[in-house]
Amino acid sequence: MSADLHHNDITATREADLRRFHLAHLALRTHADDICRALAALRPGEVEKAAAIGRLWMIYEAAARGHDVAESALCWPVVVERDPSFAEVQADMDKQHQVVDEQARTASNALNRLAEEACRATIADAVEAMAALRQGIEDHFIDEEDRAFPRLAATFTDEDLDALERRRHRMPKDMRVMFIAAEDGAARRANARDLVAALPLGDRIRLALFWRRHYRKIVAPVLAIK
Repeated sequence: MSADLHHNDITATREADLRRFHLAHLALRTHADDICRALAALRPGEVEKAAAIGRLWMIYEAAARGHDVAESALCWPVVVERDPSFAEVQADMDKQHQVVDEQARTASNALNRLAEEACRATIADAVEAMAALRQGIEDHFIDEEDRAFPRLAATFTDEDLDALERRRHRMPKDMRVMFIAAEDGAARRANARDLVAALPLGDRIRLALFWRRHYRKIVAPVLAIK
């Protein structure tokens, strides 16, 4: 086999690095768990603690929505264009996103009511809504990681991943900082160093110098609710 043919064979079989996708899933799982645990421990009248949960939820909701939109609008169409047999999986993923979106809207409404009045009834509604969302994202992530991610890894290129990174850089800076800090925080808590290493070097430096304090400011009050 010639060197050129060998290079082409390696290039053809090399899979895309999906660690950023797995990192996003880890962050969404971790912080949904944080919110669920805090809600379960919340007592009537604890308005400041309810407000802390609400602040984390606002970031969580935006991150979850952005993640799903990126997959449905930017990732799955590329995969199905290059591998038409992916169309059935794409349809399933989009349907699951719709289900999770509806569960997130229900949770958002419950948490908004909780912010207005932290009573026994609003706490119970928020606990129920977040539990449903947490199960919904878990069911979706398991299926997505099993059926969609391998096809994404097989068809995506470095250029495609670079385009996604450029999209991340176009987000408002405050939002981007919080999303990256949340991903980093979740990975560090899980000791998932390989996922942290997937973040751009410049972002890892800024995390160490500046950004992690923003994460602690938002998450620490929620973790303290017991």
